[in-house]
Formats: sequence, structure tokens, C-alpha cells
Amino acid sequence: MKWSPLAEKVHQSLIRNALVNQHDNILLAVSGGLDSVVLLHLFIELQIRWNWKLIVGHINHGLRPEYDEQEAQFCEALAKKHKLTYVGKTLNLLHPDEKKKYSPKGTQNPSIESLARAARYRIFEEWYNTLHCNVVVTAHQANDQAETIIYRMLTGAGIDGLSGIPEKRGIFRRPLREILRSELETYAQKQNLSFCEDLSNKDERFARNKIRHTVIPAIKNMGFENIEQALAHSAQSLQDAGDALQVYEKLLIEKNIRITKSSVKLYCETFKNVPIYMQRRLLQYIYRDTLNVIQHISRQQLDQLCDFIARSDVGHTMEIAGHILHKDRECIIWYKKDAVDVYYKILCKKGIYLKDKNNNSIQISVIKSPDFTPYSNPSIAYFSPDILGKTLIYRSWVQGDKMTLFGLGDTKKISDILKDEKLKPYDKKYYPVLMLDNEIIWIPGVKRSNVYRVENKHTDIVMITYKKTEQTA
Repeated sequence: MKWSPLAEKVHQSLIRNALVNQHDNILLAVSGGLDSVVLLHLFIELQIRWNWKLIVGHINHGLRPEYDEQEAQFCEALAKKHKLTYVGKTLNLLHPDEKKKYSPKGTQNPSIESLARAARYRIFEEWYNTLHCNVVVTAHQANDQAETIIYRMLTGAGIDGLSGIPEKRGIFRRPLREILRSELETYAQKQNLSFCEDLSNKDERFARNKIRHTVIPAIKNMGFENIEQALAHSAQSLQDAGDALQVYEKLLIEKNIRITKSSVKLYCETFKNVPIYMQRRLLQYIYRDTLNVIQHISRQQLDQLCDFIARSDVGHTMEIAGHILHKDRECIIWYKKDAVDVYYKILCKKGIYLKDKNNNSIQISVIKSPDFTPYSNPSIAYFSPDILGKTLIYRSWVQGDKMTLFGLGDTKKISDILKDEKLKPYDKKYYPVLMLDNEIIWIPGVKRSNVYRVENKHTDIVMITYKKTEQTA
């Protein structure tokens, strides 16, 4: 089957990199510019061989009123000319509501470029689902790759960032990534293609445009004529290195991290022997993939975490991105769900059961004196029947709380009692107490007070059982 040399090059890339399959429903991201128009025509050339169903998708960002509508009409007419399905969407990203809706996650004040990019990807993902597509194909090419790598170098990106624009990620495919803009221009000229010129691409107030029109030409004038190919080669090497590091990272995760529904544990001794770069990657994994933190964790924050893990004493805590980590004897612990203050009024009678907002529970029973086994379990407290029918207060302790200790008669601050018990800071912060008549009668699971004691004369005894949700891995 005869087609253009550029179509043959794309055809081989599709096969070599396993970007698409025969009979796929393919959503083409078409802006109306040179790159995407050439992409569309190349896929039309290859369509008979691959038996694809092609869909043209265009997004009007509403940022250039004098041009956006014309481009949308151009793309719709182009799809109609080739008898392809067309989908389009008009936005107004300058409106506060739409800006809020499409802002990248974790970004407070995104640039208009990143906002438009986030909106595009979101909408193409929606079309991908509603139109039952197999892939979304974009027109990123080798010059885009070079500009991206230079931009990321200047902003301090790491290995992942410097590997550039991947040929495939998730549902997106970029079959032109190894093709130069000059090759696309030659193709368009030979095929006599019309396309839209985006004048904003010449505005050097945007960093990427300055890189395109000033920085790269200056580098070429220094003798590096093949800068695009050289940067593409470096990006591919870094991507290969990144793939290898992912394998190593997976092994380290399995060895060093334990995850449950309630907590994440990182074992300190083995973590300390891991190279610092992989330490940062493991911490990024914890925050991004287990704690679901949206905001960016900076290099400085990652280094602070590494230093805390290496140097802090047992019992110390640190907060990063809204999550408190606790230094235990063998590991660092993050709890996925923060505890909260609790406050409940409970009528003391048989059969009462309360589960608080932290998933801890209190149960009240009445037993006969022959069944009474005194004080063998700190999670069970026994009281005289004098408390039946009265209102108990079950709440989180606060600074200044005191209790008269059972058997001693001494009054002691709750904070000191919890400290003596060596509770972890997270456990201690919202720990509950049980009160009656403005007096603390029990710290569940810890100690009880000297009041409402069981005596020999009592035939009925009030038994209160506390069950704490364990925050263990």
C-alpha cells in the first residue's frame, strides 16, 4: 500500500512503540494548527490499512475571541470534509467559575497555559469515556519535546521531568514525538494543506515561546544544529533510566513500607540504607499514592522529612502537607485519617452502646457481683450502681483536666497520666475521658478514678467496656 514517506515513518513508529491497534476508535486532538492538521491527514492516510474509526475533537478555550471561533469552525469543516465524527466544546477560562473548575489539582494560581492544558486533558478524558474510544492521539512533535526539556531544566526538574513528553501515558498517544516541525511543514506544503496560524505562539512573553524563538536558535548558532534530536536522545535515555528506577522503587516499597486502611509505616533502619534519591521517591510515593496528597511536595520538604527520619528521637512528630508523622521505635507512622474531638452525653443504663467519630466504642453492661473480676483489664472499668440513671459525659480531654487516681487518692493531670503511659502523640491528642457530675471517673483503657468504687454490699455492678480502633499496620 503506497502512502507518503512521513505516513510510513508514523506507521513504523505506531508498530514499534505499540501505540495503537487495528480497529481502534481513535480520538484525534485537533487544534487547527500545523501539527494537528498534519496529524489528522497522516491518520487518514493510514486509516484504510489500520481500519480505525477516527473522531476529531476540538476545544475552544475562549482566550482569543477574535480567533477561537474561526478555528473551531475550521476544525468542524475539516472533519465534515473527510466524513469524520466531530466533537467540540467551548470554554471561557477567563471566567472565575471555569478557572476554578479546570485548575490543576494542588495549584493555587495556575498560569493561563497550565489552566488551558489541564482543561484540555480533562475534556479529552471525558470524551474518551463517553465516545468509547481506545486512545486519544495528540500532535506533540520533536520540537515540542526539545522546548519542554529546556523549560524543565530551567525550572529544576528531576529525572521524570527531564525525560520529556512520553509517547504514551494512560489513554494518550503521541506518534509524532520523534518528527521535526520542519518535516511537518514539508508534508503540509506537498499536500497543499490549509491550517490556522496561532499568533500567540509568537508572543515571547510566554517562556516556551521565548525558548522556541530565541533560545533554541541561539544554541543552533553555537554549532548545535541537531539540538532537537540530541535532546530527544537524552530524554529517551532518562526515560529508560526512569523505567529501571521504577522497578527498583517497587522492590523498595515492598521491603520498606506497610500499608493498611488506617496507617502507613516506613521502617527506619532499612530506609536509612537507601540512596537519598530513592528515599525521596519513596516519600513521594507515600504522600501521593497512599495518603492521596494533591499538593506538590517540594524538594526542600522531602529533605526535611529525610532529616527527621534520620535524626529525630522516638516520640517526636512532624507535620507535612496536613499529615502528621510519628517517630516510633522501629518505624515512621502516618495515619490516613486524623482523629477528631468527641463529645457525647450518655444515659448510664444497661445495654448502651456508643461508637464515636474516631471509631472507638463504649458499651455499658450490668453484671452480678459473683461475675465480678476487679480491674484486670484497663479497657474495662467497674463502677457502683449509683451511676445508673445518671448522665455521663464522654469527651476528648483538654489541658487542665485532672483525675483522682484509684487506690492512691492523689490528684494528677490527665496530660501527665497519658505521658506516663507513653502514648504516641497521635493517640494522646484526642484521647477520651468519661465524666460524671463534673468529675473525670475514667480514662478508658488507661486508669480509673477513686470515685464510685464497687463495694461488697453491691449486688449489681456497672461494667463499662472501651474498645479502641487500633492504628497499626
